[in-house]
Amino acid sequence: MSTVRSIERRIFQRRLADRELHTLAASQVALPRRPSEWGGIWSGYMIFAGVAILLLSFVLGVGFSSVNPMRPSSWAGAGSGMAIWSVIVLLIATFIGAWVAGRTPASTRRQGIAKGLVLWGMILLSALFISAWVAGQAINVAASGTVAAGNALTGASRTGVTVLQGRLRNDGFNVSRAQAADIGARIAAGHNGSAATALAHDSGQPPAAATTEVGKLRSSVAGIGGNVSSLAAKAAPAAKSSGSTLAWAYFWLALITLCCAVAGGALGGGGLRRTSASPRAPAAPLA
Repeated sequence: MSTVRSIERRIFQRRLADRELHTLAASQVALPRRPSEWGGIWSGYMIFAGVAILLLSFVLGVGFSSVNPMRPSSWAGAGSGMAIWSVIVLLIATFIGAWVAGRTPASTRRQGIAKGLVLWGMILLSALFISAWVAGQAINVAASGTVAAGNALTGASRTGVTVLQGRLRNDGFNVSRAQAADIGARIAAGHNGSAATALAHDSGQPPAAATTEVGKLRSSVAGIGGNVSSLAAKAAPAAKSSGSTLAWAYFWLALITLCCAVAGGALGGGGLRRTSASPRAPAAPLA
């Protein structure tokens, strides 16, 4: 009786050993080595770039073909439409690129999501470089425009002094160009009494006549200064609003493209059946 139990125990132990060997061999076959994960990521990135360029070219072609160059409202409508469709194109290209990255080479769903996230980071990095380049070009253009505006403002200031001097001379106040510039600056600053005193002293006219003349010139000079002040006051809020809008747009765009990258990578990786790491070993035959 003891001999039979000993034989059965040995058979049971042999079966356990055979099952562990089968499990170890199956796990080694089910987890192949992946020497090049970056191959799929770069493939997805190139597919993303190709799809984005193709669809963006189509969107821009349709948008510019529908623009009427003689109507400013047509330009505004086409610009907003192309911006919306460009965002949609970016999302589509990100999804397709992440799907390709998760699909090649063979990978699981988790690996597909990981490769989609890496691809998403590469896309944002490329977008950052492109945006920085565009912003640099815009700054250069704005700087050139500022220099041109400064030159134009200087020329306009000189013209204004000439006009002011001519008007004073027509009214009988003979002053030099420098004196006219000084009187105009005092009127623009709101120092009307000082301007009247300087005008009476420079021209030799009675103070009453100088005060009346300053009252006539005050409206025109103050109007010019008010326009400049209003433009300066509107510039800062406009810059703040534009910067805030651009920052939030980038935030939401990055968040939505992240969702597209994760969905595409998961779908690409989940398209292949996952091999079980520990399949059930076949039962050993009875001895």
